[in-house]
Amino acid sequence: MVLYHNDVCGTIFLPELSTPEIDKGKRIPPRTLSALAGVGKDMVFMPLNINSSHWTCLVVDRSKEIIYCYDSFNKRVNQNLLAELADELSKMSLSRPYKVTLVHSPVQKDSNNCGLFILLFFWRRLDKEAGNDYTAQGLLRRRWNILQTVVDFSDECKENNNTDK
Repeated sequence: MVLYHNDVCGTIFLPELSTPEIDKGKRIPPRTLSALAGVGKDMVFMPLNINSSHWTCLVVDRSKEIIYCYDSFNKRVNQNLLAELADELSKMSLSRPYKVTLVHSPVQKDSNNCGLFILLFFWRRLDKEAGNDYTAQGLLRRRWNILQTVVDFSDECKENNNTDK
C-alpha cells in the first residue's frame, strides 16, 4: 500500500487483484482500510491494477459521501469488482455507508491508455475545467500536461528542500 496526499486530496494504491476474485469481502488489506479511515481529505484517489494488465480506480468523495467506480473499458466484470470493493470500503473503513456510483464514460478506444484515462478521470473530479478531449491529439497533449506537472512538482520540492537547509 502506498499513500500520498496534499492539501486537497490523498492517493491510496490498492493491491493488485485478479478476476475472478474469490475472497469477496476480504480483498482489501487492513492497512489500506486504516489508511482510508485516517486520511482527512475530502477526495481520495484509489487506483487499482487488475490482472497485471489494466488500470481502473475508485474515487472516494467524502464531501458528497460517494464512491465513484471507473473502468475506462466499461466492462461489466470490472465494474462489478469495483462496486464490490467500494461496498467493502464503505462498510469496513468509512463511518457510514456511502453511495456507490458506476461511471460509464469516457470509454477508451485503444488498449494502452487506461492509466492516462484514470488520471484524467481523477483530474476532472478535482477540476471541472481540466478538459475532455479524448482524441489521439488530446490524449497526447494531456500526457505532456501531466509530465509538466510532475517536473514542476519535482522542481518545487527541490527548491523547498534547499530553502529548508
